Amino acid sequence: MLKSNYDPVGKSEPHSGVDVEHSTDKGKPGGDPGFTVRVRSMDRKWLILGAVAGVVLIGVIVAVIVVFVTQAGDSSSAEESPLSRSGIRPEKCLLQPEPGMCRAYFEKYHYDPATDSCLTFVYGGCDGNENRFDSLEECERICLAGNKGVAPSKTKNEPSGPADVKVDDNTKKV
Repeated sequence: MLKSNYDPVGKSEPHSGVDVEHSTDKGKPGGDPGFTVRVRSMDRKWLILGAVAGVVLIGVIVAVIVVFVTQAGDSSSAEESPLSRSGIRPEKCLLQPEPGMCRAYFEKYHYDPATDSCLTFVYGGCDGNENRFDSLEECERICLAGNKGVAPSKTKNEPSGPADVKVDDNTKKV
């Protein structure tokens, strides 16, 4: 049997880490059918490390894909009612309406858990909280959707024209 260092690219490197044994018994009955590749122990460590790194990389890629798919499913439509998806009313619908610190006059809607309806309130134009909707339909879609048997909002005073906005004793049409 001949022993040599073999590089498949054609470069002979005496310390390449791969030993190739060429068999002179090729073709003889019971002989070695070709050549055998043996990897030295140092190279085995690198092979194992490479395999582990590959598995970890695949795991990270799968985790990232799962996160993106999950987030895409959760935010498929920001306007879709979370109530209709989960059967639970969103937390923002349970907050008390807050007019905010500013002194403008915007007629907005909020969900009132006590009456299980959407009611109007005056929003000052800044601060406040998330229980504030521009229209009755938006409030009902987000906070009442999926509640079978719940009557539409008890308020009938939707703005029919431009809202009056009061800023520092000046009333302006919006």
